[in-house]
Amino acid sequence: MHSDIVLRLSEPEHVKLGLYSLASTQIIEQLDALSTACFRSSILSYESLIDLLDDSIQAITARTTATTVSEAADDFLAQLAVHVKVEGRRNANVAEILQHVMSGIEGERKAWSASNALEKAESIGRDLAQAWLGGSTEALLRARMERSTSLQIEQPRLMTRSQAAMEQGHGAAHLVTQLGMGLGGSDLIIYRYSVDHSLKFFMTLPFQFAHEYSAHIYSLDYLSEHFNEGWMLYVADRQFQEACSQRTLRQDLCECLGKAFQNWMLPAVTGYPKRGYELAERVENLLRTPPDNLVPRFAWLTFEVAGFERRTSDSNAWPTILLNALNHAYTIDRWRLKALIGSAGSARELLSMLPH
Repeated sequence: MHSDIVLRLSEPEHVKLGLYSLASTQIIEQLDALSTACFRSSILSYESLIDLLDDSIQAITARTTATTVSEAADDFLAQLAVHVKVEGRRNANVAEILQHVMSGIEGERKAWSASNALEKAESIGRDLAQAWLGGSTEALLRARMERSTSLQIEQPRLMTRSQAAMEQGHGAAHLVTQLGMGLGGSDLIIYRYSVDHSLKFFMTLPFQFAHEYSAHIYSLDYLSEHFNEGWMLYVADRQFQEACSQRTLRQDLCECLGKAFQNWMLPAVTGYPKRGYELAERVENLLRTPPDNLVPRFAWLTFEVAGFERRTSDSNAWPTILLNALNHAYTIDRWRLKALIGSAGSARELLSMLPH
């Protein structure tokens, strides 16, 4: 369902968010072209170019005192013009693409709406989560996909880069979901946009919204860092990469956007979320292994856990208990684990079959 958007920003921060989203959006539209242009030249790598543009956005957004987005865009356009001049001597193709970015900013800046840009990222994530979880036969999951949501954009919290990196590593830095706390009792997604105004972070926004929807709104959220923050992080990553590389969801997605999370954020994921992510990856790869390809059972298992309703006799640690048992079984005899996942009738039955 469509999300309502609430901006809780001071006027200066509203302008900064406008410039940040405008510059990032125009660069993202040229990502694949920039990647190809860099690949054809050994002088400047794609990663180095993204670092360069990221630094420019952060620096100019941080220091701007403009009162409108259009005015703030002047400084960034001037900086891009410098990059075009430098790259013109090193890589003419990159310089030409950056000129397209400048033209896009010039054409959009007077009527630019940060809300529309964020709504687009949110809708991509929501549609992806619905497309994948819509394959479930679980009545509870399908019913939860009718839930309404609100998106609230807040001021960036004041914290050091090391504090931001630590929170990001635990999957809690910028997007937070609060069930039933939005407008009219809707589910609320709070976006505390980055104090660094990072291009790399903006590139991951559609993926992050896909994760919020699939792991916290449509799935039952037992506050499990193993499952909701780890296993489901892998699911969103795999589905988003596939949607971007094959353009199955929308034509304006690109392969570079699909890899943004793995390139820029996954290395910072630590602790239980990392363990859950890696376990999901191992289990899916195991089920894909010949001779009998059981990879559809990975989706089955995920749907089972995402829609699992606890009984009063069940531990509050569900579904962490199941994931720990899966990890233990994988270590002991992964081929037997594969057979058990292939034959189990439910997640509860599978847990009873696993060695503890």
